[in-house]
Amino acid sequence: MEILTKGGLRAERDLHLLDSGDKIAATLTFVNPADSLEWEPGAALPEERFKLLEKAHGLGIQTWASLEPVIDPEQSLEIIRRTHEFVDLYKVGVLNHHPLAKTIDWRDFGLRAVDLLENLGCRYYIKDDLRKHLEVMI
Repeated sequence: MEILTKGGLRAERDLHLLDSGDKIAATLTFVNPADSLEWEPGAALPEERFKLLEKAHGLGIQTWASLEPVIDPEQSLEIIRRTHEFVDLYKVGVLNHHPLAKTIDWRDFGLRAVDLLENLGCRYYIKDDLRKHLEVMI
């Protein structure tokens, strides 16, 4: 079984259904709660999602994080720094279909994300929409 959620600790009630062969993931977009409330109404706040992944990891459940959409590249990099000890895999993408996406230097973000992930020894997957900005590098 594999679960991807923005529900944070609301998903904690289902952890007993999972074991080491299962995976639980969270979409992680911000570290700043105010940004999360603005962009993701109804979703659990970032710290709550971090705590879910940390708890699941501690129970031996495989964890991964979807870093997509990337709305604020600096916050996405900070997410990696804050969660790398309990996230087993990162899937990193971009922001699509929004005017803000045209203002972000995706190559710079992608290079910095890969460098950080490599330096921290993290497993990661670069999604196609970000990979096209890095094709020379990856």
